[in-house]
Amino acid sequence: MLPTAVPFPRLVRTALLALLLALLLALLRPYAFAGSPHAASAPHDPHQHPLWGPAFAAEAAAVAADAPARAAAADAVMRSAYGLSGWAQARPSVAWRSSAPEASPGLALSAGARWRDDPVALHVALLDQHRGDVAAHERALRAVRAVTSAYLGLRRTHLALELAAARLPDRQATLARAEASALDGRASTTQRDVAALELARAEAAVARAALDLDAAQHEAARLGLDIRAAAAQHQALLQPEPLEGWRLPAPPDELPHETLRRRELERDLAAARAERRGGWSLLDDVRLEGSWSDSGTRLRAGAGLDEGRPNAWADVTWTGRGSDAWSIGLSARLRVDDGWEAERQRSERILAEAEAALADARSQADWEAAQARRALAEVEQDVRFAETALALGRAALRELGAELAEARSEQRQADRAGDESLATEAAARVTRFESAYRRAELGHQRERDAFLRAWERYLREAERLWAGLGWPFGVSLGGHVGE
Repeated sequence: MLPTAVPFPRLVRTALLALLLALLLALLRPYAFAGSPHAASAPHDPHQHPLWGPAFAAEAAAVAADAPARAAAADAVMRSAYGLSGWAQARPSVAWRSSAPEASPGLALSAGARWRDDPVALHVALLDQHRGDVAAHERALRAVRAVTSAYLGLRRTHLALELAAARLPDRQATLARAEASALDGRASTTQRDVAALELARAEAAVARAALDLDAAQHEAARLGLDIRAAAAQHQALLQPEPLEGWRLPAPPDELPHETLRRRELERDLAAARAERRGGWSLLDDVRLEGSWSDSGTRLRAGAGLDEGRPNAWADVTWTGRGSDAWSIGLSARLRVDDGWEAERQRSERILAEAEAALADARSQADWEAAQARRALAEVEQDVRFAETALALGRAALRELGAELAEARSEQRQADRAGDESLATEAAARVTRFESAYRRAELGHQRERDAFLRAWERYLREAERLWAGLGWPFGVSLGGHVGE
């Protein structure tokens, strides 16, 4: 979680929130990814990245939408921690009496202040604030998830359409051979029908992939992604993927687990309620009060214990008329009812359950964090494997491209020389290299799809780990991605 807001006066709290915002913005500075062979190809500013930029914008919008609720929760914590409240009022009046024909105006001014130390109210406010922070972080993560899913989905639908279209020529050629064999009587019509069915399936797959691409482009554009840039990235076969060389490292070990923090707050609340339900619920009201009046000014003050909660109050009233007097008094109330013992036992049982839940959370927190870090490390390893496969694929394509260019040069030389045999051999060699290059292209496209799928799993595991700690995605992204 982000540190729970500590109550401060409004101006100080506002200044601290502004400082926190400035620090978060400072964390979003660019980093170069150490050790990546493609670091220079990635934008140095994450905000200009085709994925991280829209992800930052989505998170910022979600955080801004939750800002009023989180500020209200911080105010509630502040009021509960200090326990201070005050009021002031003026009451003008006018009266007509039978003893005096003229109107008798009057004015009463009063002001007061109250203080109460209420641990239950404080822990309720802290728990509510914690739940609100967790909900806000989850909404921010969902906003980021929507952007990352849309980006990866868009890139993958481009690849799916190309791979589906690449199957059509083979299916068409198979059907043509089957039809020719059926006409010659060398094959049954069943083989022709099977080939026609396979072609129809391939055509339907292409049509569906095209519709999927349209839907992915619509969703990506709605979320602020650049669909033209995504199309250009798809065409740039020999260029590194924009996500190559970027990482989301595991969060620091000292960050508390969200469940553990919630269990601690629930235990503290149960302990405060159990204390109130104990002996203080019998002696539930002890007061020391006094008042003093002089020349129309009345001052009252008091202090006491309300179910064990220390409190004090004071008020002053001016009316301009009245007698001089003073008083002081001490009182206490003892209350016993038939439900006292049951309520006390119930509060102690709730406290014991909260302590047991906290102990279980402490024993599970490290294990769960370790498992989440292990899962993240495994999918990060898959990303590294996929990056290596992409680099090897690009190298193979460059080698095949060079050999294809050489074969085409030899074919042109043979054509110019007029050597029919040499020209036929060169043309066959060009055909072989073109076929090999096309197969390598399709293989590389499949590796690109595998890389994007690995990144999709990687993002989900990173999100699961950071969400478990209740830490905002943008801090991890801006402070660590590419570091």
